Amino acid sequence: MPSKGVKMSDFLIEKEIKKLVEKNLEQVVDALFIKEIVDSKKIPELTQATYYQGKVRANFSGENLVAKDGRPLRIIIATDQISTHDQVRGAIPFRGQILTNISNEMLGITEKFIPNAQIYAPGNSAVVISEDCAPYMFEMVWRTHMCKSSTETSLYYHYVNLGEREFCGHFLPEGLISNGPLPYMLDTPSTKASGEGEHDISVSPGYLYQHGIVLPYEYGKIAYMTGAAYLHVQNLFAKKGIIIPDTKFELGKTKQGTIITIDEVLTPDSSRFWEAKDYKKKMADNEAPTSYSKQFGRNIGTPGQPYTEDERFLIGCRYIETYQKLMGKRFIPDKRPPLQRIIDDVRQSLAQV
Repeated sequence: MPSKGVKMSDFLIEKEIKKLVEKNLEQVVDALFIKEIVDSKKIPELTQATYYQGKVRANFSGENLVAKDGRPLRIIIATDQISTHDQVRGAIPFRGQILTNISNEMLGITEKFIPNAQIYAPGNSAVVISEDCAPYMFEMVWRTHMCKSSTETSLYYHYVNLGEREFCGHFLPEGLISNGPLPYMLDTPSTKASGEGEHDISVSPGYLYQHGIVLPYEYGKIAYMTGAAYLHVQNLFAKKGIIIPDTKFELGKTKQGTIITIDEVLTPDSSRFWEAKDYKKKMADNEAPTSYSKQFGRNIGTPGQPYTEDERFLIGCRYIETYQKLMGKRFIPDKRPPLQRIIDDVRQSLAQV
């Protein structure tokens, strides 16, 4: 939905989006690209850093990466890779830039409820400089609807596929329907897989306490802060005609003991966004809600298999449409060559902190 004062003519139209994505299908940043930058030592500041590549984000930290005020730093580069069902399936043009820019705006909205690790982020970039923190080994997942999903951590999988009526410590009534509202907002934490071949598991808070993953008072604080942030953004987007049926937060603790968010917040990857205006009709017709989230990518192609070029094209177009829909403004692509944009943004960001 356009922001106040923004006209639909100010947005990229479908024809322009398709042309942009088609032209940039090969101008993507993936894990191999990041590794080549590291091995080539084209960013001197990273030569002594510890490098960890996640499914989407590359992380750099180390004793030589310290802010002027003494805080340890973590450099995060969002690649264009997309993963579903715990597997990387390809790279989508501008995806890293889109997710980072949405998250940056959401962090600004939610920071009055829960602080975040971000220290500096250059405009329109996929690079973020954050405070390096000790992560909590679980994700805080909130749900107000039972979203249809094929992932094994989802409420839908446990309730419909397995027939369970207890989920993450909540006792659920009969009669819940796919994509329908829940009796109340559920906190449904999930563990973080710590090794190859392991998978995230949805668990109760008691499980987290028993396994030493988080202390009860810490969990209470995390639930209070993230729950308030989620509800606040839900209310803001409800005014724009958007439903946010679920979301997740990743948390960490600073050296001073402050609990903060350490990853993207309320993006199409960490949350679902549904069109409100046709939600009731879709439900009545037993159809899936109109969605602006990574679920679109999960539903394309064969799970576990790399995306085809045509599939990457479709997903790329959808991400740009999603950005414009959620942010209410025109998407401005970073058209610099991938190598230049990463080198320039990392070095310039470090100079700022």
